[in-house]
Amino acid sequence: VGLTWNVASWATLLLEVETLTPIGREAGQAHGIAVMPGFRFPYRSWALDVSLGRILDPRDTIPVLPFVAFTYRVLP
Repeated sequence: VGLTWNVASWATLLLEVETLTPIGREAGQAHGIAVMPGFRFPYRSWALDVSLGRILDPRDTIPVLPFVAFTYRVLP
């Protein structure tokens, strides 16, 4: 589930809630739900997303995970 809110022509607030299921032998040990608030900086044909993810598991020792995504649009 994802939400976006345009706060300016150069910035958008993001909120994503995702399920995490890694591929590999660790799949049975690490899984859960993550909440990722962040910002999107759009331009005409590209966008940069910067967010911090928090896994909703009290046993997890990692407080937040940084996430950066760059997307480029090739079709109009």
